[in-house]
Amino acid sequence: MPASKPTPVPFMPPGKDPGDASLEEHIVSEDIVWKGDIFNVGVMDVEMPNKKHGRRDVAHHRGAVAVVALVEDARVCLVRQYRPILGRVTIEIPAGKLEAGEDPEDCAKRELLEETGFLAKKVMKLTTLATSPGFTDELIHI
Repeated sequence: MPASKPTPVPFMPPGKDPGDASLEEHIVSEDIVWKGDIFNVGVMDVEMPNKKHGRRDVAHHRGAVAVVALVEDARVCLVRQYRPILGRVTIEIPAGKLEAGEDPEDCAKRELLEETGFLAKKVMKLTTLATSPGFTDELIHI
């Protein structure tokens, strides 16, 4: 018996599905409890759809870029970095934090040069990702 095809679910951009309103939480207040060089930590009081209140621990971050740099023969440039939080070396695409007010394209060029020594001939935005939207507003531009 042939496998049945799944019924496609139409894509609805955020905030466009009529059912989304029933999921919304409203921020009642927020206290910034820690300020750092890279991010700030806040505690939010939110009103949930059932009118109960909840606490949300959040991190505010000004964003970052990551670069999928194609070099000779369409190979992808990777960097090795020690990450103390993981206690090991990782292999990653070049990436870094946005400076205040910095354009993501300029940041991508800067980070690529700083981390690899390569100069970008052409830069093209692929996408922007919310890294961990359950607790941070950080966006990373690829």
